[in-house]
Amino acid sequence: MRIDLLTNVQPIVAGDDIAIAIRPDTWEVFSTVFYRIEVVAPAKTIASAVSPLNLEYDWTVDVFGQAVVFKVTAFPIVHSAFSDPVAIAPAIPVLTAPAENEVLHAGSPYTFRWTQTPPAPSSHRLRFSTNGAQTFPELGGDFPGNVEEITRTVPATPTEQGRVRLEGLFPGFDPLFNPPIKVRTTNQILLHVVQPNSGTVWHFDGDVSVSWDAVGDVDHFKVQLSRDGGNSWSTLAASVAGSVRHLDVSVDPPASSNCRVKVEAFGPTGSVVAEGGVFHIGGAPPPHRGRPRD
Repeated sequence: MRIDLLTNVQPIVAGDDIAIAIRPDTWEVFSTVFYRIEVVAPAKTIASAVSPLNLEYDWTVDVFGQAVVFKVTAFPIVHSAFSDPVAIAPAIPVLTAPAENEVLHAGSPYTFRWTQTPPAPSSHRLRFSTNGAQTFPELGGDFPGNVEEITRTVPATPTEQGRVRLEGLFPGFDPLFNPPIKVRTTNQILLHVVQPNSGTVWHFDGDVSVSWDAVGDVDHFKVQLSRDGGNSWSTLAASVAGSVRHLDVSVDPPASSNCRVKVEAFGPTGSVVAEGGVFHIGGAPPPHRGRPRD
């Protein structure tokens, strides 16, 4: 009996789909009831009872190592075969936040997020460069490999040449990482309108909420509404406290299909404005449908 690994990718990386091909000798074809497929190191059972009619077993790789050996055992006449050692690399963690060219607020906390194809590393290391990757200091100490987000404080000095790199630390391998994410950092207020977004409908006589995200030193916010696509504005609230991120309002006529909300943040470095998407005001809310009576 012989074992072959069938794959279109080299090197094999955790998460790849491969086939483990069992090549029995002639006499084994008629004497085997089932096969067990295992990885010897690290020890793992891949399949406990593979039919002899299925001599190419499809498998999504979920181990790694520099010299992984596969073992196939035939039953009931117990005998085994071993593959040649093969290198299987771990998957590299993929940063999802920040996005490429995202603007971060210098000196403020930020939640870095990523995805990781199993198996997870033993630990992660986050690096943040402020000089275009000429140097790449760590942003805090190492942290566990079984998490997929971490909040760290962005370096306090604003830069146009920020780079973020996340490393996965796997036993037996050098730190693994993708090309760094380009970011820039600023000490200006960062502001984003969350609701209403494009396509939202505000119904007359309803209560709705305007919400926004803001990072930085904010004294207060001003919230305005336009019903003509931003040509003119009416004030919904002139001074919302800097610690608040929403405003509840009642919806009144007139109707419009070209509405926008504008939020302005005021702080020591000046003011910043953000506008939401185009939305609709008008019409009564849909009737409430109660539970039908028996």
